[in-house]
This record gives sequence, C-alpha cells and structure tokens, in this order.
Amino acid sequence: MGKTFIMMSAKAKRTGPAAPRKSTPAAHSQSSQDKPAPAAEASGISQAFKDIDLKNNYQLVTKALSGVYADTFIKFVDLANISRNDLAAAMNISAKTIKNKLADKAPLDPNQGEHLLKIIALFEMGEQVFGGLEGFKRWLERPFFGKARKPEDFIRTTGGVDLIMDELKRLAYGDAI
Repeated sequence: MGKTFIMMSAKAKRTGPAAPRKSTPAAHSQSSQDKPAPAAEASGISQAFKDIDLKNNYQLVTKALSGVYADTFIKFVDLANISRNDLAAAMNISAKTIKNKLADKAPLDPNQGEHLLKIIALFEMGEQVFGGLEGFKRWLERPFFGKARKPEDFIRTTGGVDLIMDELKRLAYGDAI
C-alpha cells in the first residue's frame, strides 16, 4: 500500500507517533473534540487565501490554468502545519520539484496547481466544519464509518479530494457518513 497523507503537528513529530488506536465501534464514532463545530465566519485558511474563491470550482480551475506558484504551496503547508514532503507526495510530485519551482519562480503544472487548490479548499471546509484544523486532521486519519479506507487515502487525486469534500458536506449537514 502507498504512503498516506500524514498530517502531524510539529509537536507530535518531536514526541513520536501516538499509540495505535483500537479498532472498536467506539473508535469509529467521533470524540467530543472531533465533532463538527458551527461554521466560522472566516477561517485562517480562507483569510490567507482570500484572493481565491475556494468554493468556486470555475475559479479554481481558471486560477490553476493561469498559474499557481510554489509559494502558494509553502504558504499552505506553513499555515496547515503539515509536512512539505507529505503534501508533495499527496500531489504526486517531489519536494525537489517544489523547491526548484520556488527557486525559478515558475508556476506549477496546471494539474498540480488545481490539485493544490482543491486540497486548500478541502482544508478550508474542514477547518470550518470542525472549528479548527487539528480536529479535521484527526478526522482525515480515521476510517470512514464502516469502511477500511481513511479520507486521507483519497487525497492523491482531485476526484478523491472531491469525494472527501462531499463527505464533509454530509457531515456539516448532519448526515451519517
């Protein structure tokens, strides 16, 4: 199986991985920390990327076609507190490619740019639904209820990001997932 999109905080990386979770029905239910919170008016991600309408797929695609630069990648990993290597792997590119694009001030390939923007939009929605990024990141690491796969397993494709987005919308509206 391929590497998953692990999103550990800097503190978790220093202290090591958490103990494995037991696979019990209770482990599949949401803890009080992971329950969706009321939507925030303006999240950190939506503020940081306010020049892009992250809820508008047409604008995401046109922005990707006109050029998304590596500094957007860096800005996002810093804001979301995730590893550059993990995000690059989730986008099916190397961290070295990001480094080179940053040095050359060159845009990402349109498909890579679209993928990045969709991941940013996903995190914006997750931040709003869960009231913060930490609860959302924990949710990404847990299996979908009744299924073996986790949401983070689907981030490697734009269609997978769309699938996770659909699940988040269901969760935000109180539908069982």
